[in-house]
Amino acid sequence: SLEKYDEEKLRALSNLAQYHALSGEINKAAEIIHSAKTTFKKSKSERYNSFYLFNWSFVLNDQGKFKKAMAVLQQVKLTPQFKVDYPTLYQIMLSQKIEILIKQRHLEEAQKQLVEYENIIKEFYKEKYNTYGGLGNILYFKSAITICKGINTPKTVQQLTEAINIYNKILRGEKKSRFQARIHLALGMAHTLNKDYKNALKAYLFCEEIYELIFKEKNIDDVSELYTALALLGEKLKDEGLTQKYL
Repeated sequence: SLEKYDEEKLRALSNLAQYHALSGEINKAAEIIHSAKTTFKKSKSERYNSFYLFNWSFVLNDQGKFKKAMAVLQQVKLTPQFKVDYPTLYQIMLSQKIEILIKQRHLEEAQKQLVEYENIIKEFYKEKYNTYGGLGNILYFKSAITICKGINTPKTVQQLTEAINIYNKILRGEKKSRFQARIHLALGMAHTLNKDYKNALKAYLFCEEIYELIFKEKNIDDVSELYTALALLGEKLKDEGLTQKYL
């Protein structure tokens, strides 16, 4: 049927947009999202419509348009029934929400959402919880909130190191995903707060190596954040070359 065709088309376009977004090709991803809007309006599928909105929000977040990213994400009604019907979709929606709240520095709200996220992940994965990437995500979010508050604690470095190990194990490699890169970026920030500039530089450069490997384009917000962090670190190290390179 025509209805089924629209739903399948929307799913395919959403997957394609996600593929390009994960490769850092954010303009390409944005074009696909834009081209799918008519199909989205015709589709009656709650699942595929929500997945489309998730990817649209993901792209806007990468473009640094956090307010708009949140507004798009909030078009999905995360009801208790939605959680029952589409548990994994519910989880990535919640994760995306926390990500945007941290970027906006709405830390109290991010903390609140993180408590729910941790509970549903534990409930859903049960004994597999410790080996699942969601735990890596939780450790990353906890650390990111602490770092944004400007609090330096050895626990943050510990949590991020654990998150890195979880992802390395799941992905069978150290430089496979942008999610690994962002943990190294946070690790660099944690070291900077601890005034351990040598290890901060090491973490930032490792993060950059991952981006070089996995991204076809690098005009996303996380990469801008990395370059700013490296330029500021150059000032702390009194390394003018470093600051000039990343400014």
